[in-house]
This record gives sequence, C-alpha cells and structure tokens, in this order.
Amino acid sequence: MKTEMYCYLEDHEKKVLPETDVWNQWLDPDYTAIACIDMHRGHVGDDPELTLPAPRARDRIPAHNLFHRYAREVGVPIIHVQHWQRHGGIDDARSRSENPGANWRHLYDLYLPPNPLMLEHSWEGTKWLDIMIEEQPEDYYIRTKKRLSAFYPTDFEFLLRQLGIRNLVITGTMTAMSEADRPDLAAPAATFGFTCRARYPGSPSGCTCTPSATSPAIRSIHGFTAATSTFGSGASIGPALHCGVMKSRL
Repeated sequence: MKTEMYCYLEDHEKKVLPETDVWNQWLDPDYTAIACIDMHRGHVGDDPELTLPAPRARDRIPAHNLFHRYAREVGVPIIHVQHWQRHGGIDDARSRSENPGANWRHLYDLYLPPNPLMLEHSWEGTKWLDIMIEEQPEDYYIRTKKRLSAFYPTDFEFLLRQLGIRNLVITGTMTAMSEADRPDLAAPAATFGFTCRARYPGSPSGCTCTPSATSPAIRSIHGFTAATSTFGSGASIGPALHCGVMKSRL
C-alpha cells in the first residue's frame, strides 16, 4: 500500500488494513479504475429546479474533484457513467413495453412531491446531462446506462477489460440505489470477476464499512468484497485515507 489505510467497521471501531498480498492486490492502482455515477446537472446542478435533485451529492462536488484529481496523478482512470435516455422518453417513462417505466420512477412518488421536470430526466440533448465535476481529456465515458446498473445495457465491462482493470471503485451520486446497497452494479461486477468497492470520501478520517455493502449474500458472489463510506454523511477526506489508489495529501 502507498500509505496506511484504515476503515471504520459497523460498530465504528477503527481497523488498520493489514499489509498482505491480498490487500495489496485489491488496492493496486495499476489495476484500479474509478466509476463515477451520474454526477450531472439533473442531480447535482445549481439550478433552482432539477429533474431529480441530490443535494448531498452536490455538496460533495469538491470532494469528488479532489479524490479524482489525486487518482489521476497515480494513473487511475476515471470513468464517468451516466444515465442517458433517448430524447422523448421511449427508453423509460414513455416506453411501450409490457412494463413501462423504470422502477425508481414509480417509487419516487412514494417519497417526494410531484416534479414535472422528472419526465425529461437524463434526456439526450438537454442540459441535464452536463457533467458538474471536473473532467480531463484522458477520462472515459459510459453513456448508454438506461437503468440503475452501469453494466446494463452498456459496454462497461468491455471497457474495463480493455483497460486491464481488476478493481473497481465507485463514486458519484444515487449510488445507494444504483451500486452499493443494491447489487445492481456490485453483484454484476463481482460476477464478471472484478473486485468492487464503493468509495464516498466524507467520513472524518477514513472509510466507513456498512453492513449492506458487505453482506454475506453479496460477498459470496465470486469472492466479491466491498468497503463503503459516504460523501453525504461526513466532513472531509481523512489524513490517512488514500482510498486504495492514491497517497493522501491532507
């Protein structure tokens, strides 16, 4: 490991990760990529009204930029994964299929007030797909995600294979729905042979492992392991945290 790395387990007890061959392999930046999920205007823009606002993720844009910047410095690729719908809604809200509309769209109404803008969430050709975090020419993009998972229906796995990636770090927004707490990305990633971690730098001095992301049901799939922390619940990236891919400079 480049620096000492530690986590906080379910009971908030601090644990320093051991210097073993397995942990060094899982945290090897030469075989690691970051998938940043849906950090576009529809979720995290500064507009007064958004298609599907995620205000806690908006507050963590600087933390995303810092984390990705350090990752790029050690050669870790950033892959921007975006929910991207054809203009007009045929992929989702106006689908003619037997079961039209993504599940999240129907569940939205149970939690939040009606939002007319939500119809055009992630429609191509609209401003809602503007990425709101820093981008660099060497970054990669997945722009065919139609549902929660970054693997469906996309060529995400193909890109990871071409990059020689073994370890996948997840950042971004709505990841509790899309990637970590639900196995839509984590389980497929494990099935395809990737070690997957959800990283949301924001805990005071490390990364907090949550039981949902490390449940036996998910862990058992092809040796999948996950360590999860959150952008939305903490203060800053801690001094010893290099998130598996970088040296901390804080």
